[in-house]
Amino acid sequence: MGFLRLVGAASLIAGLCTAHRVHTTSIKLQTPTVILQQVDFEVSIELPELKNGSVYPRHLWYRVEDSDGSVVTNGSVKTLDVDGNFQSQLSISIKQLQLDSYGEHNLTTTVWEKQKPEPTTEAPEVNGSNSDTSVLLASAVRLDEVQFDDVLLFRATHTTSVVVSPGWVSLLPPLVTLIMSAVLGQVTVSLLAGIWCGAIIVSNGDPFTAFLRTFDQYWVNAFTVDDHAGVLLFTIVLGGTIGVVQKGGGGHGLALVAKRFMTSSLRMQLSTWLLCLVIFFDDYSCILIVGSSLRQVLSQTGVSREKFAAIIHTVGVCLPSMSPVSAWIGVEIGYVAAQLRDLKLDWDPFVTCLSCLHYRFFPILFIAFIFITIICEKDFGPMVQFEKDAAASPINDGSMTPVFPGPMDSPKPELAPLEPDTTKPLRWQNAVVPFLTIVVLTFVGMIFDGFDSLYSQDPNGSFGILDALSHCDSVSSLIRASAAGWVIAVTLLLLQRIITLNEATKAWMEGVKDILDPTLILTLAWALGSVIGEVSTAPYIASVVGDSIPKQFLPAIACLLCYIVSFAVGSAFGTMAIMFPIIAPLSWSISGGDAENLRQCFGSILGGSVFGNTCSPIADTSILASLSAHVPLENHVRSILPYAVLVAVVSVAGGSLPIGLKICSTFTAFGICLAVLLLVVFFCGTRVNMRYRSLSSCSFLSVSPPMRYEGENQPLLSASWVENGGRGGAATSNPYLDFYRKFVREHPGELTAVFDPELSDEARSEMYAALDVSVAMKYSWAIPDERALQIIKHYGPIVEMGAGSGYWARLLQLRSVDVVAYDLHVAGDEGEKEDESDEKERENAKIAATSGEESHGDAEEAQGSGGEEADEEPDDEEEVVEEESGDEEEVEVEQVYWTEVLKGTPKDLRKHADRALFLCYPDDFEDSHESMAMASLCNYAGDTVIHIGELFGQTVCLPGAWGRTSSEEFQTHLATVYHKVLQVPLPSWHSSIDTLTVWKRTKSSITDGAMYAFIPEDERIDLAAASPSTRHLLLLGNTNTESTTTTTSKKRRRGKNKAKQAEDDEDSELSDNDEKSGGSASKAKKGKQAKGS
Repeated sequence: MGFLRLVGAASLIAGLCTAHRVHTTSIKLQTPTVILQQVDFEVSIELPELKNGSVYPRHLWYRVEDSDGSVVTNGSVKTLDVDGNFQSQLSISIKQLQLDSYGEHNLTTTVWEKQKPEPTTEAPEVNGSNSDTSVLLASAVRLDEVQFDDVLLFRATHTTSVVVSPGWVSLLPPLVTLIMSAVLGQVTVSLLAGIWCGAIIVSNGDPFTAFLRTFDQYWVNAFTVDDHAGVLLFTIVLGGTIGVVQKGGGGHGLALVAKRFMTSSLRMQLSTWLLCLVIFFDDYSCILIVGSSLRQVLSQTGVSREKFAAIIHTVGVCLPSMSPVSAWIGVEIGYVAAQLRDLKLDWDPFVTCLSCLHYRFFPILFIAFIFITIICEKDFGPMVQFEKDAAASPINDGSMTPVFPGPMDSPKPELAPLEPDTTKPLRWQNAVVPFLTIVVLTFVGMIFDGFDSLYSQDPNGSFGILDALSHCDSVSSLIRASAAGWVIAVTLLLLQRIITLNEATKAWMEGVKDILDPTLILTLAWALGSVIGEVSTAPYIASVVGDSIPKQFLPAIACLLCYIVSFAVGSAFGTMAIMFPIIAPLSWSISGGDAENLRQCFGSILGGSVFGNTCSPIADTSILASLSAHVPLENHVRSILPYAVLVAVVSVAGGSLPIGLKICSTFTAFGICLAVLLLVVFFCGTRVNMRYRSLSSCSFLSVSPPMRYEGENQPLLSASWVENGGRGGAATSNPYLDFYRKFVREHPGELTAVFDPELSDEARSEMYAALDVSVAMKYSWAIPDERALQIIKHYGPIVEMGAGSGYWARLLQLRSVDVVAYDLHVAGDEGEKEDESDEKERENAKIAATSGEESHGDAEEAQGSGGEEADEEPDDEEEVVEEESGDEEEVEVEQVYWTEVLKGTPKDLRKHADRALFLCYPDDFEDSHESMAMASLCNYAGDTVIHIGELFGQTVCLPGAWGRTSSEEFQTHLATVYHKVLQVPLPSWHSSIDTLTVWKRTKSSITDGAMYAFIPEDERIDLAAASPSTRHLLLLGNTNTESTTTTTSKKRRRGKNKAKQAEDDEDSELSDNDEKSGGSASKAKKGKQAKGS
């Protein structure tokens, strides 16, 4: 038996020796595609596979030499695995190699075995360096009883040519991406340019090959490597689920419910912040679920999508990165455990992560900073403008507002792919149940997946929930949960018969289309991250810092390095993987084994690595946040970057640095940082003007609760509207009309009594004082009601000239009307003040000239009483001018701008021939010279003019019959070029009779050499009209009709009675103003009454 063993051993040795002789030159040195000057890189020596049962000896020596003969690295490796098996194929991995000069280098690799090797258990340290060697197992032969004391010599050599590049080259891909993104504003193009730039570096300057590798290698691999495919599938399934929920009205129902609580910007932002705290276990889930659930409420509260994205992005990333129950904790524990093992520290990795939690200043302070901006309602940087734009934008409350009915019913418009059918119930449960299912199943799935992973490794082990969460596959759990939510959403809608299966399928596809663009950007960001890793950007940044750093500054420096690397890489996990092997050994060595300094560095790395995930444009969470909030990625990054930089600076200056220097405790450092952030927001932040906030909220008035039309305050609807099944107007506030109605109720009969000769002067003065011109300056000269607004909406889009405060334009915007508002003078315009100063100068010049004429003559009279009178007159005139200017200043104080009013002249109307021209009180009746209204008509090339004010014969203005709102020239030209197609009365004050008239351009035709005006038959207004006191006269002559027309007359009389009843209802709604508006109202209804006659 012993003889047989000896024979077997001899055969094995012979085979091994034969293998050595056969494969003496078959080794290969695997090097990175990009090697940077004086930056560590890793290589591997690949040895060939031995045949016929041959194995490599117990020990092998290796050496790598440069072309100049200098030794790059050398050492030895033990070939046996942990079980004592000999290997037939080896791969020797060598780390921390450096080349000091850039250019082409020829590296010669030699591997050999020594005779009678010394018995060792570990490979010796090479040249005092920390070379790390490892063996890759391919196959093994177990020899329990054979010992090799003497082996034959073995030697193999290989030469490899490499190119070394300067270190700064590795910064080009992220810099090109960031610069092009800022200049072009196109993220997709910028990412492709960054990938191409990195591919050029990898391909040694070949742009054509780099262009091909950009698409067929880097972009393709972005779909397949790691868990990218799972993340994409989860995003697609969740996007389709969101589309189904929106089509079924669940999103609208949730918005309606949320609107009851989120009635202001503060409530909306605070609710979002709190809801993000609930979904603390995964960043993807928090960003996508909260964003898609509350996105539709934004337009009702005036919160910008950029601020909303900042909230969900900040809390959704920072909180899971610190939570002990999250998808992050497993990766973090892995990084910490690797460093503890290398440092030979017997610490529990999970406890170590928790013990350095209070050193993660950046994520904690960022969550608190967002809360401060919400509570203080102040922002700074680009976010302020985004907030103003959102607050001043029209409200979209999801209600359906019908247009003013025309002569014929228009066909029912087709719904958008994801627009719900408002005839079906809009139930919030159809959104909450699917999303809640996704949240719960994700959390539960992560726990079960973690337990499966743990028990597969150790079936007899005892594990807890935290252990399961740290070893789970969160992406798989998200996929399963989103698929379940999709099925539940479709099932709920089908059972309620809200949508059909075909509609659900189309809605799912449309939801996927909505996320297609950001998903492609996400894959490009992954591809860019792959390129950045291949060109060794992060190792170069770390090598620049060096190792000569005092231990007190190391936590702060580690935090700063993590900021830079994470912003350039766009990945917190990638930054941790880069920084932990650099900072942890450095801290342990320069601090002399200071455990507290090591924990501080751990906290700085874990906290600082989150910086890039919160603001880097190439971070996947940034792209998902912009996707979830439906905001352009450029806007999101531009708005959140100042916030992240501020918190990052405060975290280092007030947190990591004082803690490292041991100046104060952690609790004190947090207090100082929070105080600094609060002071910055309070003194440097800008509160969005309450005027903007009130415009976007439920109420126009910032000091009053939301005002809605309810009950008797509902606007009157025409009979044809009701018959056609239309709904009432959108329930938005109209404070001017509310003020008017309140005044009418509190002062019954006084609107017309102001002209009563028996009214005392004191009472009349009180009446005029109550209706000061400041009311008109605050709102408008004419009072809008719902009917007038719906009429204007019917003729939209609108261009308004002479918009004043923009009150009418704002009400139209709230009713989804596209309005462009112009005025000669706008907010902040100094032209009006200059005109006033010029007028004062002209008055003073007249006064001076008058005094000069009176004093020109006798010198004694000039020195006597004549001169005194001449001196007194200018004083009186100056007093008058001062009084007038004082009144003007009061008006300016009361001026309010309800929406954006552009500064423009009537010439600007030439650009808007496709819009209907809207003129509200365009001129004063005395303003016939340089009339803005006249100039507007001359420059307007469109077909429709909407005029609000008084017209000829419909006025109580004493100076003339043309009214007080426009000149005779304007009205004459208007009636010449246009013909009136509609006229309705408006609520009016005591000094005017306001009407809304619609005018259509009159076409001309040439017949027999003469010009005739042609008005279509359906645009002609009936001539029969009468005031309320004479309306019955229109019915005279209808009593003795022929018997053949008796039935027809009865029908017409019944129609007349219905029309009269509707008219009486309108008169009662307009209260005591019906004596004036009734005559105009009768003209608006004269078609029905004429038929009755």
